[in-house]
Amino acid sequence: MAARAFAFVAGLILLVLLAGALRSVLAPFFIALAIAYLLSPAVDFLERRGMGRVWAVVAIYAVLLVVLGGGLALLAPRLSDELQRLAAALPGLVKEFEALLQAAQKGYARVVLPPPCEASWTRR
Repeated sequence: MAARAFAFVAGLILLVLLAGALRSVLAPFFIALAIAYLLSPAVDFLERRGMGRVWAVVAIYAVLLVVLGGGLALLAPRLSDELQRLAAALPGLVKEFEALLQAAQKGYARVVLPPPCEASWTRR
């Protein structure tokens, strides 16, 4: 019984290590599986309406591409404007952050630590 449990645990560890090593290869398969699972009801609906399965899949993918492309076309200018604003504001934000860090550093410099803590803190 112990040998069987050991073999199970060893196999499980090996499976986890193998999945970790192959995650970059397996990721596209899992993404494709999720897409197929999510779009299957729409394909089934079109198929029940008399459209062939291949044409239903093509139609669903065409609609999906149009929707995603339209969404990207609508969001791209706004995203570009926001990135330009962020780039313009970044130097000021960095200065504010540095000032905040300096104020925090001054505040922590006033904190008195007990001798054992201070000794362990200054050794590092």
